[in-house]
Amino acid sequence: MLSAEFRVVRVKPERLRGTIEIWRGGERVAVSDRERTIVDALVDPGWVGGVRHLAEILVTYRRSPEFDVSRLIARLAEVDSGAAYKRIGYLAEALWPGASSIVEVALAHRPQGVIRLDPAVRSRGRMNKRWGLWVNAAISSEPGADDS
Repeated sequence: MLSAEFRVVRVKPERLRGTIEIWRGGERVAVSDRERTIVDALVDPGWVGGVRHLAEILVTYRRSPEFDVSRLIARLAEVDSGAAYKRIGYLAEALWPGASSIVEVALAHRPQGVIRLDPAVRSRGRMNKRWGLWVNAAISSEPGADDS
């Protein structure tokens, strides 16, 4: 028997912008697009299993024909999260060679202060002053490379 784990969270109605509604049986369900899902994961990497899995998502997204940096930037602007800008800037530099447009946007919108790359990892890691991040998790540009 297959099983799945779900985490139910409560969000403000404005967080539902960028979703489409689909029917599942007799229920109407709000579903986010790729870019909104990525931005939500940048705000809270725990929603997708942590920053290492987020890095795999970003690598796969970059390789897909649906990759659209302008749509991703638009979704970032809708959410307007300093943490998301810091994480996408750092991760884009590490995982997306030549992704200067999103790095420039992230640099322009990153706030003061320091956050953890992965809030669920207790260790501090090393400081990245450019992004205001404690880099406390290893990431890889190859999906599945960090699996043990």
